[in-house]
Amino acid sequence: MFAERFPGRPISLMTRDAHALVVSPRVIELIGLTGRETFTDASSVAVGPDGRPTGFVVELQAMDLVFDHYPDVPVATAAGYVLHELDRLASSGLTGLHALDFTDPSEAVYRHIEEHGELPLRIRCSPLVPADSAPEVWQEIADLQDRRGRLWHVEGAKFMLDGTADNGTAWFDRPDIHGENREPLWRDLDAYRAAMRFFTDRGIPTATHAIGDQAVRFALDVIEEVGPVAAPRTASSTSSPSPTTCWGGSPNSTSWRVSSPCTGPGTRAPTPRTTGRAASGPTASPTAGAHGTCWTTAPSWHSAPTGPSAPATRASASPTASCDARSRNRTRRPCSPDRRSPPVRPTSV
Repeated sequence: MFAERFPGRPISLMTRDAHALVVSPRVIELIGLTGRETFTDASSVAVGPDGRPTGFVVELQAMDLVFDHYPDVPVATAAGYVLHELDRLASSGLTGLHALDFTDPSEAVYRHIEEHGELPLRIRCSPLVPADSAPEVWQEIADLQDRRGRLWHVEGAKFMLDGTADNGTAWFDRPDIHGENREPLWRDLDAYRAAMRFFTDRGIPTATHAIGDQAVRFALDVIEEVGPVAAPRTASSTSSPSPTTCWGGSPNSTSWRVSSPCTGPGTRAPTPRTTGRAASGPTASPTAGAHGTCWTTAPSWHSAPTGPSAPATRASASPTASCDARSRNRTRRPCSPDRRSPPVRPTSV
């Protein structure tokens, strides 16, 4: 279609889940995609029956081959796009959000907005830990903790254990009818386990994207294994220790709920080079305050700043249940009504 409607034009479209790109033949030509590219995670460049790239580029490392050729967008322009979207969120009643990413130019965008005005809501940023990354990368992310502006700060680390079911990159118990969704993004699961322990031992909360039932189960087991997040790293921090969380869902399970991605420097829209590595859903919120419970993706701010600039109330979640997520995922039966937690009302700060 691209070749017929837009001959010779480089076009790149991102799928709605932000885990894949569809690119035109001109992009394949300019970048030199062959379909033989290899990656350390489950990324791929799809090929057709003839062995040539189809234009379907899946997951972050493969997508980065295309992103590296996007035209640069001035920080001021990027800040304008981001501020527009944040204003929309604020006008809907939100007072804060979790941006599960902090790649360039996120910090420059936030600082530009605050140099020329004010962010319309609070933003907690959790940088993405690349799949199969080395301890040196983990340390770089740890060093970013507590970096902040007036209404934004870095706290936490975000993992992606698998991808999405639609793109065939989720990690199911069994492959689907296409033979896909059979493996995690992290090739080295021991590295994922070690990275989780690295951050947990340093008092840095984590959030893991897990979609397939096997991914959800493995993430929960690792969360239980590494234990609670250590005590706060600094005495001056205004944030209470946040739990290590896992958010995602299995198409055959009611244990997990995933809603639309947050918009901000942690997403790829509306301009590709203004944003972070991948779109991220709202950070999961606990229904029982302990590892192994069910989680929702409604916003609940564990680390909202205090002081004169804080709003009168902060957003809270209405929990879905407090039963054990592992047993619920395995049996694929809803929790009994008598085990549901009561709604959490907005609280004063």
